[in-house]
Amino acid sequence: MKNRFRNLLKPNPALEPNMNFVDIFIRYNIMIAIGFVAVLTHTPALIIICPFLLIEGMMGWCVVHHVLGINHHCEN
Repeated sequence: MKNRFRNLLKPNPALEPNMNFVDIFIRYNIMIAIGFVAVLTHTPALIIICPFLLIEGMMGWCVVHHVLGINHHCEN
């Protein structure tokens, strides 16, 4: 519990990659599934979400990870 709060206080430069390959792979698969459902159901809200997931996967940077101080990019 203390480690989580310690990570919040560490400086974390904006837009520095904070996802590893597994996170990016999962993000792409979720994007493909949401995109498939969005095309079949013609739901504009789902169609709007897909590009954001694509951009996060391409950049290797996640907003939620940045806010919480999580950095999987440097883990072995």
